[in-house]
Amino acid sequence: MKPSITNSVNYYLCVKYLFPLIRDKEFYIRLRDNFAVIEIWNYPAPKPTIEELNEAWPDADIYFRLEEIKKETIKRLIASDWTHLTDNPLSPEKQEEWRFYRRKLRVFPEVCDPYNPNWPKEPSNNEAKEEKKESKKTKKSGKENE
Repeated sequence: MKPSITNSVNYYLCVKYLFPLIRDKEFYIRLRDNFAVIEIWNYPAPKPTIEELNEAWPDADIYFRLEEIKKETIKRLIASDWTHLTDNPLSPEKQEEWRFYRRKLRVFPEVCDPYNPNWPKEPSNNEAKEEKKESKKTKKSGKENE
């Protein structure tokens, strides 16, 4: 089933998809009685018709969904960077689990369904949390002994 344009934001995204260099102040789209109208067009290329935007929407929809998935992938990779630090509290087995998880994340945008992304499951952090608690206890008891 092809997605359909349902609001002015989607028309806006279609214009951005078809004309990647266009700036926001160069066009304006308004919905009037459920009908889109391009009210302002100050761009050197010919103004697209609403039919052209409707035709481009399925590709634009996938493109922008994948862009959001890529952004989320980067956030998840950054959030798991600590697992690759040399002084991380993980066992070698857990480090391998995290390596595998990060490998899955890197390819995820290329293999996922953009309409229903099924994200890889993050390995449990129980071991790391316990290690951090022990580390805090050791520091506290060291200060008390001083």
